[in-house]
Amino acid sequence: MSIRNIQLCKQLISKLKLDLTGLTVATECASGAYAYTPILALLSGAQVISIGRDSSYGSLQDNKTNIEQIITKNNIEGKISFLEKNKLNSSEVFNTVNIITNSGMIRPLNKEIIDLLPTNTVIPLMWETWEFRPTDLDIVACQTKKIPVIGTNESYEGINMFGYNSFIVLKLLFDLGIEGHNNKLLLLGGGKSGTNAYIGLKKMGLDVEWYTMDGEINSKKYTFLKENILTSNFDAVINFEHEHDIQLIGKSGYITFDELIEHNPSIVYGHICGNIDINQLKKSQLKYLPKKILPFGYMSYETTNLGDRPVLELCALGLKVGEIAAKARLKGASIQDAIQATINCGIGQDFKGGFMNYGRN
Repeated sequence: MSIRNIQLCKQLISKLKLDLTGLTVATECASGAYAYTPILALLSGAQVISIGRDSSYGSLQDNKTNIEQIITKNNIEGKISFLEKNKLNSSEVFNTVNIITNSGMIRPLNKEIIDLLPTNTVIPLMWETWEFRPTDLDIVACQTKKIPVIGTNESYEGINMFGYNSFIVLKLLFDLGIEGHNNKLLLLGGGKSGTNAYIGLKKMGLDVEWYTMDGEINSKKYTFLKENILTSNFDAVINFEHEHDIQLIGKSGYITFDELIEHNPSIVYGHICGNIDINQLKKSQLKYLPKKILPFGYMSYETTNLGDRPVLELCALGLKVGEIAAKARLKGASIQDAIQATINCGIGQDFKGGFMNYGRN
């Protein structure tokens, strides 16, 4: 995969005009597609600090070795150093960071880490601001030190990450043994995630009954879910609720898993994201995937199941947000002006009410 991924990295750098020359980027030392975030930064001219730790996704040493092999095999030039996350406070090079990404192996970006950063550092969130999780990053510490946290517009022209949503659903259906064609599907979830999934599935000609919190567009409200389940037959239900933290299926939900099976005995269940009664699901006789169901705010089934391209695209978008903001800050721009510069380019996104006001109400 490294040849294709390097090609994709170069294409994205060209498309986004990503230029990190003269900047120091701190990002994760990870595995799989995420191993290419430091590669993207290197290919864009940055000096890179790749930060990692041992985890269920691999050891720091294995991930470091893999990234070094990618660099060597593809004759990539540039300076990269590797740091263990719990040793950041002893590294002088960390004090030179212009951009630090909100990436998995670095999280949580706590106050201790934030306090080590120069005041002109910027933090690209690497996804949209409505997806922000306080457990990932101490935003108050960032506000106090005046280090801007900036969202990434995932609908950015020419890439549009939400275009993958219907294909995630389709891939999960295939994994569950559902054909897609001539099936009746139940889709739960609104907002950008669920809406884009529904639109894409309908364009493919799939028979989809769609439920959301507010009954948006062509959807029905969750409050009618149980009533309609009792009178319909579905092949599969897909959970894609990424905005509202309310239990959809379970003892405190709109319907229980036992009720799903009772009226649709052959139905299968796919969880992409959303709040459900996980214990009840496990106790039920329902066939479901993936086997590891994550809590609300996290995706149990991600775009990585489609391939590496979506990850590379999102990482490249986030780095471009960081480039624009970091260069603005180095020229003396205020926090708001630096954030606005990314918005003016169509690629950045501020928090509702403004970054410095987030969490103050």
